[in-house]
Amino acid sequence: MSPNDIQAPSPARRPAIWMEMEDAKNKRLAEERVKEWVKEEEERVKKEEEQVKKEEERRKKDIEDNEQKQCEEAEKKKKEEEEWSQREEEERKWKVEEEERKKDEEEEERTRKEEEKERICKEVEAGLRRSISRCAAREQIAAEREAAQKVNNMSRGGSRRGQDRQQTDKWTTTRPAKAGDLTNFGKISKPSTMTFGPSGVFAGKMKESKRDSTVSWLASGNMFSMLQNAEAAEAATKPIGHGIRAAAT
Repeated sequence: MSPNDIQAPSPARRPAIWMEMEDAKNKRLAEERVKEWVKEEEERVKKEEEQVKKEEERRKKDIEDNEQKQCEEAEKKKKEEEEWSQREEEERKWKVEEEERKKDEEEEERTRKEEEKERICKEVEAGLRRSISRCAAREQIAAEREAAQKVNNMSRGGSRRGQDRQQTDKWTTTRPAKAGDLTNFGKISKPSTMTFGPSGVFAGKMKESKRDSTVSWLASGNMFSMLQNAEAAEAATKPIGHGIRAAAT
């Protein structure tokens, strides 16, 4: 059928046709709106899915970042604890070494003081022994000179002449005093044996000079001072006193 063969609708039929056309138009519009709504819904759902996906990815990333941050903080804390523990250990070792060093220094100082004290005591003891020996020798020499002078004076007034003989004084000791012996300190020892010449004059030194007398007097004074010092030293330090008594005996 060609378009020219289509017959125009009758006037009575026109309203129905118009209504049908309107219905078709409305239906078509409704279908278009439905399609558009479906499309919009699909786009919305797609956007929501994308949003959910993005949220999931963000949440997952946040979890990973949080876990990484926690791991880093844990490692940092562990490292700080290790460093702190290492510092404490080093400080403890340093304190122990410092205490040991102080103990060693104190022990060395104590040993040095003891050695110094022992050395000083030995030097003092040796000095006292030497002083006592010198004073005792000087006292003995002075006493022998004084006794010799007395014997010489007595021999000059005697009548025994022309022969050589040996005269022993009744006060003469059988053996000379040892160095450091203070038993007869202050006493005048007598000569053990005196030798006289043909005229009865003492063969030794006949006359004591003024200087020898002064030396004898000073030696006696020094000996008395040394005795006092020795007694004080014996009272203060027992080892020194023991050494003096050993030297005296």
